Amino acid sequence: MRKQFLFLFLALIVANTSQAQTRTTRIGYIDMEYILENVSDYKEATAQLELKAQKWKQEIESKK
Repeated sequence: MRKQFLFLFLALIVANTSQAQTRTTRIGYIDMEYILENVSDYKEATAQLELKAQKWKQEIESKK
């Protein structure tokens, strides 16, 4: 009984290992620049950020 259990356990481990080896790793790449260029909200947010950055630079220069 114990040998049968051990054999069954080892057989399951071997089957699972061989199944895991057949799976392939998939790697995908995303072109974020292309996506962000085509999103109008991103363009608006970038423009607003640039305006704020310019205002901050002017304030810093005036305080110097």
